[in-house]
Amino acid sequence: MHAALPGQTAASPGLPGMPRLRRPALQLADHLAIRRAFKASRLAVRPLALNIQLPFCANPCFFCNRCRIIAKDRSKANDYLRLLGTEIQTVSKQLDPCQQVRQLRLGGGTPTFFSHRALTQLMQLLQRHFNLSALPDIDASVAIDPREVDWATLDLLRGLGFNRLSIMQPSLDPRVQTAINRLQGDHQLAECLTAARTLRFHSIGIDIMAGLPEQSLHSFRQTLDSILAWRPERIRLTRYHHQPQRYPTQQRINRDSLPCAGDIATAQTWLEHQLRAAGYQRLQAGLFVLPQDPLAMAAEDNNLHRTAAGLSGLSNCDDIGMGLGAISQVSGLAWQNACQLASWQQRVARSQFAAQYQLPTEVD
Repeated sequence: MHAALPGQTAASPGLPGMPRLRRPALQLADHLAIRRAFKASRLAVRPLALNIQLPFCANPCFFCNRCRIIAKDRSKANDYLRLLGTEIQTVSKQLDPCQQVRQLRLGGGTPTFFSHRALTQLMQLLQRHFNLSALPDIDASVAIDPREVDWATLDLLRGLGFNRLSIMQPSLDPRVQTAINRLQGDHQLAECLTAARTLRFHSIGIDIMAGLPEQSLHSFRQTLDSILAWRPERIRLTRYHHQPQRYPTQQRINRDSLPCAGDIATAQTWLEHQLRAAGYQRLQAGLFVLPQDPLAMAAEDNNLHRTAAGLSGLSNCDDIGMGLGAISQVSGLAWQNACQLASWQQRVARSQFAAQYQLPTEVD
């Protein structure tokens, strides 16, 4: 799951009996409670799920509501990586070396904004401070942008132990892409997916969006048809919510260019029908998976769990988020790191927890 900004719903409505994160009340994080949560995790020697946020992008997507940093100079990411290393050390000291990492996620932003050398150094750092002995058998995913990767980058990621790709592909319609400032040719997605299949990534997940500016039912269907031809293991539909007062980048979107609610609802209904007909199983609002996907098998075994980073088939894992805006859920306590870069930097540089907001957890 992408890191939610304070005041934003951090997870969509879930399955009965599954914990979910509600809209935070902007309660400041209790660092003593966090320390106690880590102690409980350490004493129980619970397995871990790591969620590392690398929030850099070369250009802003106008629909975006994530914690992210827009930078043309890619060397600026080096300072962030150095501080991230400090946070990794601070957090790892709270845990037992025997706690095995069962899941690893690199999100953002665009993790492939970082150089090959930086990504390699990050993985070496994680391996020094966390028990990643199960690589490459763990669920290790990385978010990628087809405009930012080539065969060499995907080969590097596969060699580092990543076996699942998460791709944001809001639309393949050039008019929509222009309106959201995310220009990309169909060939870029095709080359990315061809490389991923050739390099034997276990799973590919693609996120598409409804409700975007200049989007029509026809263009929405064309995008889905193109993606279905590749038969990715996971397809997620998210809906664009126009909130320019909260997310200034969205002020670049013309409200009059947005589709009406009726068209969006029609698109959602049509998508669900098409995906079910293609053999996909619906796990929650907007998420569809093929039967062989681990999440589908976990659902069949009644072993599907909601975590701070989304749905997981792994039980009894504590989720630890590191980086700008990352969300953690440890020993029943949930919190979010600072979303403002200066605040995150100050906390991390002092070897403090980067947590800023505590997030209540409830059971539906």
